[in-house]
Amino acid sequence: MNICAKEDLKNIDKSNDEININLLKTDSIEYSKNQLEILNYLANNPTILNNANKPVNIVIADEKIPYKLFCDICKLHNNIYAGNKVNLLVVHRTRGKTNYSETKLWDIETIIKANSYIYKICNEIKSKNLSPAEAYTYIYLKVSTLTKYSCSKNRSGFSNDQLFAGAFLKEPEFVCAGFTSLVNEIIDTLNMPGLKSTRIACTVRNLENDNTEDHSRLKIEIYDDKYSIDGHFYSDPTWDNVRGDFNIPKYCHMLMAVNCQDDDMSKYDFYDFDEIKKDNDGRQYYKRYYPMYEYMNEPDTPILQQKLEKLIFATMSKTTSKSFDKLYNMLEKMANDSYNAQQIEKFKGSLNSNKLVLTKHEAKKIYDKNRMESKEENIF
Repeated sequence: MNICAKEDLKNIDKSNDEININLLKTDSIEYSKNQLEILNYLANNPTILNNANKPVNIVIADEKIPYKLFCDICKLHNNIYAGNKVNLLVVHRTRGKTNYSETKLWDIETIIKANSYIYKICNEIKSKNLSPAEAYTYIYLKVSTLTKYSCSKNRSGFSNDQLFAGAFLKEPEFVCAGFTSLVNEIIDTLNMPGLKSTRIACTVRNLENDNTEDHSRLKIEIYDDKYSIDGHFYSDPTWDNVRGDFNIPKYCHMLMAVNCQDDDMSKYDFYDFDEIKKDNDGRQYYKRYYPMYEYMNEPDTPILQQKLEKLIFATMSKTTSKSFDKLYNMLEKMANDSYNAQQIEKFKGSLNSNKLVLTKHEAKKIYDKNRMESKEENIF
């Protein structure tokens, strides 16, 4: 049964099929005002659905849900009986030589977990008053250690592992497209001046074994007076997830110089770059991208190791309750693993040593300053 008007709610008990709430307007990412009102009404009057005891299908435009709509979906899910099934169907539309769409069925709990994660990180960044560079550092370290890299069994353009929600399944399915999609969704939701991201698709060839595969990275644009950072960088949370010990966050690929994909010393060759974009109607498409035009006209010097370590330690000291000694010891392990990952790939990165350049004395000053500011904020 498709609910087209509030009058239809009277006949839910008499219908013999499932209940469908299609929030999408035809061929658009815009949501129907009428259907939004029906969803809101059901969320606040769950007895209607509980008495009907029928599965409910809600059709939406994306796994990332606008906050007000997300609140209504959560309320609906929380208020209905456990035996009632609520599904979310996401209509993915692609623009290319031919336009096509694919409807993907999700368990509602997976989508709620995914969106809650995004909103929680954004709220944490705002509450801690992180700068743009600190915000990105926090996002990167969180996402790159969220779950282990794991492929779907039947892979396609919209299989679970290609989408950010795949990380929140009971048995996660999450690869490079999912990692970059999640980071990108968080940054878009945060909407912070001085921080912007773009997903980049490319082909990677291992020059040592001639193995070739598709890959996804990020172009990160940061303007941050606090750390004197102004420019764009490349970022790869996937490779910091799969290199070394998964339990230790790494930052080897967090803010790579603009020429990192054209390094003669690297054991990888990168080519066929595309930006992954969405048009005004929400259709995903690929736009050819030429990074060499940018690094030929911009400084290609990596961020100095000490500055990178200061940025990471400041971010961690603002966002965790760990003691100074535990944090500094953790940073030492991170430095070692990050440097080793850079050596394995043989690329020109920020790290010149597996030992910290940031001294314990310098780190303590950062830690104490951030703790003092945190206490002052909590007074009011």
